[in-house]
Amino acid sequence: MSLDDLTLSPYLHKSFFRNKLIDLCESIASDGNPVEKEIVFLGEHNKHHVFVVDEKGFKFLEEKNLHFFLQLIEACKFTLQDIALLNRNSQPALNYKEINDKMDAKTVVCFGLTTTDLDLPFSIPSYQVQKFENTAYLIAPDLAALRDNPTEKKLLWGALQKIYNL
Repeated sequence: MSLDDLTLSPYLHKSFFRNKLIDLCESIASDGNPVEKEIVFLGEHNKHHVFVVDEKGFKFLEEKNLHFFLQLIEACKFTLQDIALLNRNSQPALNYKEINDKMDAKTVVCFGLTTTDLDLPFSIPSYQVQKFENTAYLIAPDLAALRDNPTEKKLLWGALQKIYNL
C-alpha cells in the first residue's frame, strides 16, 4: 500500500494532527520567562506507558516501523489510547526527568537509544528491565533492526513480558 492510498481513521487523524503547523504564540511569557514546551507524542497516554524512538526525517515513525510498532503494542494488549510514542529526534532535549515530571510514566521503553541519551545516571544492557524513581526502563535496538531479526524479536518479547507482566 502506498502513502497516496492511505486512509486514516478519525482517531489516528486526531493523533497525528493534534498540533498546529505554525505556532503563532510567543515562546516567552509576559513576565519574560521562557514558556515550557510540551512533549509531542502519538497516542493518548491513558495507561502511562511511554515508548521512545529516535527516527530522523519523520514526526514519529517511518511507515514500516509504525506498522511493526503497532503490532508490538497490540501483542502487549495496548492500543494507541494506552501509550505515548515519542520521537526524540524531533525533541533532542528530552530526558528522563522531563518524561517523569510531565508524563508520570510507569514504563519507558527506548528503541535505538541508550540510557545516556535520556541522561539517566546508570547504564543497562539491552533487554534488561531496570526500575528507577518509580519507573521501569527497557532499552532495545531500533525498530528497523528488530523488525527483520527473529532472534532480537524473541529477546524483546521476553523483556516486554517482564516489564508488562504478560
